[in-house]
Amino acid sequence: ISQCPPMLQDLIRLNADLITKYIVGVFFFSIVLDLGYRKVGMEDRNFTAKDLFRNKKDCSFG
Repeated sequence: ISQCPPMLQDLIRLNADLITKYIVGVFFFSIVLDLGYRKVGMEDRNFTAKDLFRNKKDCSFG
């Protein structure tokens, strides 16, 4: 059984820890952003989305 040198093992553990923290951070950040958007106003966002869709339709019909 070949064992990793302690330094390499520590490096792998550190990387795993960093990756986990990064994933958790991104996850929380996206949730906060989503909540922020909802608080700012769903109506505004829906309105702009509808406008965009309407404009696309107009363009496609010439």
